[in-house]
Amino acid sequence: MPSLTMYRDKSGNSPKPISAAEWNLRLDLAAAYRAAALFGWDDMIGTHFTARVPGADDEPEAFLINPYGQMFEEITASSLVKVDTEGNILSDTDWPVNKAGFVVHSAVHRVRHDAGCVMHLHTKDGVAVSALEDGLLPLNQTALIVRGKIGVHEYEGPAVSLEERERMAAALGDRDLMFLRNHGTMAVGATVAEAFQKMYLLECACTYQVRTLAMGLPWHRPDQKVIDETDANYGHRDPHIEHYVRDLFWPALLRKLDRVCPDYKQ
Repeated sequence: MPSLTMYRDKSGNSPKPISAAEWNLRLDLAAAYRAAALFGWDDMIGTHFTARVPGADDEPEAFLINPYGQMFEEITASSLVKVDTEGNILSDTDWPVNKAGFVVHSAVHRVRHDAGCVMHLHTKDGVAVSALEDGLLPLNQTALIVRGKIGVHEYEGPAVSLEERERMAAALGDRDLMFLRNHGTMAVGATVAEAFQKMYLLECACTYQVRTLAMGLPWHRPDQKVIDETDANYGHRDPHIEHYVRDLFWPALLRKLDRVCPDYKQ
């Protein structure tokens, strides 16, 4: 852990230590931002990933979010900003946060206590598919795995209204993926790793669809029985997927970041 191990909240209270649990969460969330930049998922300084900070039961909930104005490729563990449930800054920082952007995340965090991490993107392919009336089509294996597990929230304009939070949360329900119509994509996970892996599947499925339809040729629809069986048997939470994400997928991604941009750990 670097020298930054303390922060002073904005009320002027005495410096508080950053716990080991919070620091590890900062490392994972900073890694998610950097990996998103590597995959071309970023939108200049727009969109956000948030993570719920572990704390005692009697402590107010707090979350980590990106400093508004930094690109994803610049974000480090120590630069992430700690906020409360309304997006008010709790930690030392020279950067603001996009409170309007936090509306999208607080909609999920406040009703889904299993949501350790929420990711929201505006990728070109994700936005394109979100605007289609039929959404994600059964064009490929990845789409078959995720398409039955996606909520849809209708577009209500820029997500700045607190009243929209209830409707957004209801549209997501107990699912872990969502299209924000004409806007973008969302993924939810108990951990940063889980949310990132789910978003990876959704974004890949969107890209495959955009490329398939761009060919302008007839596409082959799999047998409906296969579609139904894939939806029923794959992509759900189970120990095998948790093992894959925790012990294989996420460590591999971190090793890549260690090779390409190890400064995310600062």
